[in-house]
Formats: sequence, C-alpha cells, structure tokens
Amino acid sequence: MACIQNLPVIFAFSHDSIGVGFDGKSHHPVEQLAMLRNFPNLNLFRPEDIKETIGCLKASL
Repeated sequence: MACIQNLPVIFAFSHDSIGVGFDGKSHHPVEQLAMLRNFPNLNLFRPEDIKETIGCLKASL
C-alpha cells in the first residue's frame, strides 16, 4: 500500500537468522526479491558489502 500511495517509507529486509553468521547473498530467498521488483514506485537495493550498504542508505535518505 505504501508503494501505491507514494509514501516516503524505507523498508529494510535483513537476514532471517541473525545468530547463524554470514552466509552471503545466496541465502536470501529469490522469490522475495522477484516480488519486491514488481511493486510500482519501489526502488530495490541489494548491497553486497558494508560499503554498498552505506551507499544504499545514503541514496535512500
């Protein structure tokens, strides 16, 4: 609903198992990314490391 209403919201999806450790990009569900890419007015960032994460946060803010 936020995408359709053009609300200024930042959604942050994170790893589902915090205590497991670093599993890399391959651990994220592909279906979730495909679903998010279909929403109108939604910019999707998928950073790989801390530098890209900082850049994505700056671009979002």
